Amino acid sequence: MTMTTDNQHFPLLNKIKGILDNPDTRPKLPGDSSFGKPENYDPGTQPSVALNDDNVVVEVHQGDWRIFTKNDLAYRAGRVNGKNQIDWQPVNAEGELGAKYDTGNNPSVAVNNQGLVVEVHETGTGEIWYHIAQLKPDKPNNWVEFQSGIYYDKGYSPSVAINDNEIVVEVHQSEGLKTDLWYRTGRVNGQKIDWQPVNDSGDQSGKYDKGNNPSVAINNFGRVVEVHETGTGEIWYHIAQLKPDKPNNWVEFQPGIYYDKGYSPSVAINDNETVVVIHNSDDSTLVYRTGQVNTDSNKIDWSEPQSIKYDGKKLSRPKVACNTTLAVETHEDGAGLSYSILPLPSHQWIFNNWMSNLPDNLKISRLTIPGTHDTCTYTLSSDPLDIPSVITKCQDRTLEDQLSSGIRFIDIRCRHINNEFAIHHGQVYLNLNFDKVRDVCIDFLKRNPSECIVMSVKHEYDDGEGITRSYEATFDSYLQGSQEFWYFGDTIPRLGDVRGKIVLFRRFNLDNRPNRTETKGIDASSWPDNATFDISVNGGTLKIQDEYKVSNLLEEIERKWNKIKNLIDQAKFDAADDWYVNFTNGANFADSTFPWIHGITPNVVAGRINYRVYDYIDSSKFPNRLGTFVMDFPDDNMISRLINLNK
Repeated sequence: MTMTTDNQHFPLLNKIKGILDNPDTRPKLPGDSSFGKPENYDPGTQPSVALNDDNVVVEVHQGDWRIFTKNDLAYRAGRVNGKNQIDWQPVNAEGELGAKYDTGNNPSVAVNNQGLVVEVHETGTGEIWYHIAQLKPDKPNNWVEFQSGIYYDKGYSPSVAINDNEIVVEVHQSEGLKTDLWYRTGRVNGQKIDWQPVNDSGDQSGKYDKGNNPSVAINNFGRVVEVHETGTGEIWYHIAQLKPDKPNNWVEFQPGIYYDKGYSPSVAINDNETVVVIHNSDDSTLVYRTGQVNTDSNKIDWSEPQSIKYDGKKLSRPKVACNTTLAVETHEDGAGLSYSILPLPSHQWIFNNWMSNLPDNLKISRLTIPGTHDTCTYTLSSDPLDIPSVITKCQDRTLEDQLSSGIRFIDIRCRHINNEFAIHHGQVYLNLNFDKVRDVCIDFLKRNPSECIVMSVKHEYDDGEGITRSYEATFDSYLQGSQEFWYFGDTIPRLGDVRGKIVLFRRFNLDNRPNRTETKGIDASSWPDNATFDISVNGGTLKIQDEYKVSNLLEEIERKWNKIKNLIDQAKFDAADDWYVNFTNGANFADSTFPWIHGITPNVVAGRINYRVYDYIDSSKFPNRLGTFVMDFPDDNMISRLINLNK
């Protein structure tokens, strides 16, 4: 992902402060919860832990003399269950939960969402080695098979991180002046790492600070966070932005910042830019804190309270990993090794400005955009006995929540009645009018000027009574005083031209006005029913899949899925600027009198389709443009995966 340097597109600080200062919008913060009770899981010392978005855990540690020799390195793998416990998996047919993979000291491990595992350790004689492994959680046992170790540098106390682009960042203490801290970057290539030069001289490692016991983390947006101790009881951090398009020196660390007193710090970061750090306090108890990366200042905005002691015992050498929903930490407990788990706040508001990470010159057709079908049906009841709502409801989040969670294409259907626009789904009035929709969108854009909202406006259902003007004239009446927030061009715009604006995706006809000179949005008015089709627009083509009729759960769901997948595959290989719009929704309309009779409701179809889309659009298989996905009931994981394709 290319990061713009224009600070007006990074309003994180003001956004975070505004939300946290408002008790009605403040998400649940770490101060409201804590790590759970530690659970002992193994003898050993010097543990390290890794976690991916599938809640798969990989753990490594030095062995205990009662099982291994002291310098043996052992590993475990498992998955966090719904009770926030790790279900450890056997590593062999005998059912053992841990196995030796090498000898050494101070191991560190990382795993990405494709199951690629990287481990580093020192030998105790000044050498540092790494292992590559591929996680295979579909196997009945031994999820991790480490390849042979490879020597890569001299030094001590290494730490490693990897993201979904298979980019590796490593930090360690040097061999000579042991207080010098050095870093490396590279990319996994098969069973080895291709290390990149850090300067024009071709050196593969570079000094970035002085200190001890460094720890490093990276997310899928290329944000790097490093922490270390000074040896005098202080802990500092660095922020960096990965730039793998540069010929060398992929990482430029910002100046170090002091943040606490303590020892043995460890850091994790997720794709919400949430940072979790843990360390030993002066009295050797465990302390953690969380915060949010502030891209304006290259600092971490720490949550209150800033340091939370979660275990009063004297514990040692903690390590932490996190995804967007939870953090896992491991530590020595005096009798072996223990872990505990911290649920993280959802921080949906971090996706308020995900477009700020994208360059201005990208056409919006070159993005992957999450959207919602029949966006405003959230107003309907969730009562399963309320049949009209069951067959009509397609969303359960408010429009405000949808935008805050990252939705950028909204499907607004307006019935013309009494010279107003009443929001409908078919014949069902959603207890909402267009002025409310307009105001919510404009308020969101005022707070998040880096974003744009594509609004599909459709002429819905039969016109009602009290109409004395055209549909277009009523639409125009809603624009008074807000024209600056709209884009009415008929060409597919570049992102920089529509930041802070609503892009009209028009599904209604204009008045037959002679000598019309102005344009009014991207013209999608020639929309056939229940079809896959193309619409030519000025300078491009809309390629749309909207086959929503599902009359049979078995055959029709499979047919619907194939239509979705075919358009995804076209978008993957199409180098043109065509705009792909893929509707994933469906319901039973074969029986127009009792459409719910077969149980094929929007919610049921979403349950059969959404997980397939999620699994299929694995970011390792696709480029950064798959078009716009218009969905029923998308969850945070789906929205996040789509947004993360924009790299």
